[in-house]
Amino acid sequence: MYAGYHSEKILDRGDCDLGHGVGLHLRRAADIPERQQRRRYAPELAVLVVIPRSGNLFLELGNGQSAAIAACGSTWVVNLEQGASLVGAPGTKYSSLKITLSALECLATGCGVRLNSFPMMGEYPSDAVLENFVDALAEHITVQPAEQGGSADFCHAIGTAIKYHILRTYGDQGSGTGQTAGALAPWQLHVVKEAMLARLDSKLDAEKLARLCGISTSHLRRAFLASTGQSIHRWVVRQRVDQACGDLLSTSLPMAEIALRWGFSDQSHLTRTFAALLGMTPARWRRAHSSSEASPVQESSRP
Repeated sequence: MYAGYHSEKILDRGDCDLGHGVGLHLRRAADIPERQQRRRYAPELAVLVVIPRSGNLFLELGNGQSAAIAACGSTWVVNLEQGASLVGAPGTKYSSLKITLSALECLATGCGVRLNSFPMMGEYPSDAVLENFVDALAEHITVQPAEQGGSADFCHAIGTAIKYHILRTYGDQGSGTGQTAGALAPWQLHVVKEAMLARLDSKLDAEKLARLCGISTSHLRRAFLASTGQSIHRWVVRQRVDQACGDLLSTSLPMAEIALRWGFSDQSHLTRTFAALLGMTPARWRRAHSSSEASPVQESSRP
């Protein structure tokens, strides 16, 4: 359940992963050795909360943004979608909590609301509630190390309280009622669409898409339908046809090549699907929409 620290040192430095579905990673750092003054966080669908204690920290995001974090007096919330680094001066003390968006989304759903987004990077007033939660968790682990048992329930309760506080205080929540009930959170819908658009030429892997969102495949299918009004399959087919339309207008590629390029099994498959959606064959559509002033140009590269 816990890894990467010695329990008697938890108040000084260390890492703590909370189990039981809480999805929270806690780190406390003090008197950082020079080789560990830079702490890197890989790009992922997670939120990092930084609580400075003393000294000075420098925050760098993967997109080139950066900010100086002064000693105490503030709480920082960071979206880790593009990765980040914390750089501390010698003697700097801080706490950081990393929590997955899927874990927060599960809690939001249970509360009857939707999790819309987190800021890319934001500074907030000092959060005494969050500091007390972190201190309580760390002190409990110090007194009763995990290997002795008996701490799981307490850690789960505190971890859930931390997660709820982060969701309520820093997350952008929307109503869970009305037409959006059961829909994907905006970040989940964005991730799913981007993943499908990147692999339109491949077979759809709904199970993999569901893992990206931290939900089951059946939940993904229902939620995607609620979000878009279309099934995942129908949405993908429409995107493939749209891309084929672009090739028909801007290139002189043969139908068979366009079909394979966008995930159709062969030219006849493209023709049947195209006609069902647009009411005409690809060849007829190309003739009807091609400009009379310019002939199609052979593509130079694939987007």
